This record gives sequence, structure tokens and C-alpha cells, in this order.
Amino acid sequence: MHFRQLCFALIVLLTGSCQNDQSAPKVSAPVTTPPASISNPLPMGIELIPKEAKETVANVNSVHVWVDKGNLCVAGIVSNMSANWLRFWLEARPVDQNGRALAFSGHAGVVVMPYSKAVPPSGRTSFFASWPVSSFSGVPQNFTFTTWSVEQKPGPILAIPETSSIQMSVPQQTGQNLKPEVAWQMTGPLINPLNMVADHPCIEVLVYGKDDKLWFATVLDTKDQNMRQIFQWDKEGPMKPNEKRQINLQVYSIGMADELKDMGIKKIDLLPFNARD
Repeated sequence: MHFRQLCFALIVLLTGSCQNDQSAPKVSAPVTTPPASISNPLPMGIELIPKEAKETVANVNSVHVWVDKGNLCVAGIVSNMSANWLRFWLEARPVDQNGRALAFSGHAGVVVMPYSKAVPPSGRTSFFASWPVSSFSGVPQNFTFTTWSVEQKPGPILAIPETSSIQMSVPQQTGQNLKPEVAWQMTGPLINPLNMVADHPCIEVLVYGKDDKLWFATVLDTKDQNMRQIFQWDKEGPMKPNEKRQINLQVYSIGMADELKDMGIKKIDLLPFNARD
């Protein structure tokens, strides 16, 4: 999916249908013999992985799986453990609470694509996906991941070394107590520290609840003028080498999962990167 389609409005449009189901524990266990419902041993979307991709050791972490209103949602982070710049693809295989393999529309799994197309050594990128629970042969409690990658050329590395935030609330009615937080307003410096031009800065936005779980991840495209209602910076266009810009971002909880709104947001991480075609 193109970055311009992954606008920050997805936080409102998607998370409303993805609330946590605490009825069963989230487990990670070896996959046992595939059930009869798996008619295709390959994951759906296998054609998205290039033929030159290699199976890669990477750290898939902060994985959170939950169900709401008929949708199965998963969010997580991929950390690059190699010495090379890589683009990742994830072969996600669903398992039940006993670690038994489940089918996804008859397939043994599904391909999930993290947001950044070029992750530097020790860098991170996130992912988020959701599907109807009816697509699975049972209710997944977790996924096992096989990571594939293709080496990329080095490029600009962007950083947001620190942020400050203000939680905003509004009164329900005159004289009543404040509602839980409605939005977070965040500010901080976006830095391009290397001697390279960053022609297309983007920012991954990761939302964590007070339960420390990752509830959502999406991409804010700084070139998308529709984002100016929630994102501002002090200069438009590509970032020159060693340039620093102040950013201002509003993250609204409207439309997010009810459980997240009830418990509140604990933190929001911002992972900037330079987008590639």
C-alpha cells in the first residue's frame, strides 16, 4: 500500500473496530501439525515477497493480537539485527491458544508488510493489519513469524530524539468531571543528521495503552496536505543535510478502541524515516 494511502486518519477509521479481547491469554508456542482446513501451505500474498528475498533473522517484538466486532487485529515492530539496510516482509502464521496452526482463507498464513521500505542496522519499523475473524479456521491468539528481506542501499536516517506532550480533555457538560483524554498534542525536533538530502520524510506513529500494549501503528506522510489539520512543521519540502525542523502533531483518541479510551494512552512513539518508492 502506498504511503499516501496510509494517512494518519486511519487511527480514527481503523482502531474503532479493533478493541482488545481479554478472554484468552496471548501465547507463543511451536506450530504443530497443520489442520485439514489448511489447503494451501503457502501464505496468502506470497507473490508480494520478491523471488530474491532471503529468510532473515530479525526481532519481531511488541506483538499485540486482539479481536473486536468480528475483526482480528495485530500490531508489532520489526527490529533490524543485521549490519545491512533491509526491506522486510513478514510471513505471519496464525495459531490458537494451544499453539496449533490455524488456516487463513485456506492458506497457512498471510504476508504482512511493515511500513518502512529501508530499515538501517539497529533500526525499527512497525506494522498493523486486520482481517475478519471469519477468514480464519479458529480464533487466533498469536502469530508465528518468518521474516524475509532484500538488501537496500544506505540512505538518510531521520531522528526525533525527544518529544514533549500535553494530554487534552474536555468537560462532558457544564459542572461535570472531565472526560478521559480526547487527544495528545506532541512537539519535538525532526533531525536529518547525515550528509544526505531526505526528500520524503515520513513518521510512523505507535500508540501504546496504559497496559503497555501496542494498540495501533500507522504512517504520517509529511507530503500529504490533508494531514495539515493534525500535523504541522516549520518548513515544507525535502530536508537538507544536518537540518532540524520543529514538528507539531495532534493524536486524537476519537474512534480508537473503547478499552484503550477507558484505560488511556500511556505513550506515543514516533519513528521517522525517509520513504522510498
